[in-house]
Amino acid sequence: MTALREVEISPALEAVLHRPRSDWEEVLHDVVPRLPAKWQDDVRQRLDTLLALEDVPARLVHGDLGGTNVHFSADGKLTGVLDWDLAILADPAIDAALVATWHGWDVLRAAADEETCRRARAWNDPIGVEHLHPLLAGKPLTSIDGFIRAVVTWLETHR
Repeated sequence: MTALREVEISPALEAVLHRPRSDWEEVLHDVVPRLPAKWQDDVRQRLDTLLALEDVPARLVHGDLGGTNVHFSADGKLTGVLDWDLAILADPAIDAALVATWHGWDVLRAAADEETCRRARAWNDPIGVEHLHPLLAGKPLTSIDGFIRAVVTWLETHR
């Protein structure tokens, strides 16, 4: 995560990456009323917490630092990161939240400062960052009903 956060955002890199789609907040505000009533207030409050975060300089965010996308050598050194299709210029705490969903919040707390962990929680808490990040990266919601089902499943298992 540190290496990503420290990548120089050159004009060439900025030209091939985009910033989060401009309507992601609007899309989530439209999703909340379609959630089961028991989740609506909680998700709305957590979304408000996320939206109240102070702005940070946009950095390179991979968007999928888990599973088979991160490769290590036998001695534990990072050897490669694959699958950059969700990369954006945004808050690096998004990657921190994604790391925590794959490896646990204890692992993130051991690897990141308190502020990054706080911001990562804010990105994760409304609907699960694994659902939010593709939306930020501009992936279309091909099935709003499927998206809502996935979010409800996440809410049921993570609350």
